[in-house]
Amino acid sequence: MKRGAHATERLCYRLTDPAFTGLDGVGGRRKAGRWHVVGEPVVYCGRSQPGAVLESLARLQGLGRLPPRAVLRIHIPAGVVIEAIEATDVPGWDYDDYQASQAYGSAWLREGRSVALLVPAVTSKPWGENVLLNPAHPDMARLTVDVVPSFAWDGRLQPLGAP
Repeated sequence: MKRGAHATERLCYRLTDPAFTGLDGVGGRRKAGRWHVVGEPVVYCGRSQPGAVLESLARLQGLGRLPPRAVLRIHIPAGVVIEAIEATDVPGWDYDDYQASQAYGSAWLREGRSVALLVPAVTSKPWGENVLLNPAHPDMARLTVDVVPSFAWDGRLQPLGAP
């Protein structure tokens, strides 16, 4: 695990329902994820825009035609503390029961160690990363967001047989 302020700006990306472009973590309160339990406000992002697209595709499987999405580019300014972990820091992080990853992520949120946590991404192992944002952290106010209200899905990504 590494934690520290970065000398340069960092970016992360999120695809979301166009009606919910805020970073309040309300979705985390409603539904558990790999790195948190129900009731905890958290925002999941991709370290890259393609990573965010891949994560969205994994979550949207089985819905038929891919729904409209907005894309957010989130700026984490230089000097903001970011924590980063590698797969070896949390044994079992990629297990389907989520126990190890949820324990780590929930502790990070509760302790408020940083506004952002870089975590390994199941959808793009071994090198892919996601970024978790802690809306309760004081540095959240320092982040800025660019919003593209209408993300254009590449037609090749639509499920077979989707209208």
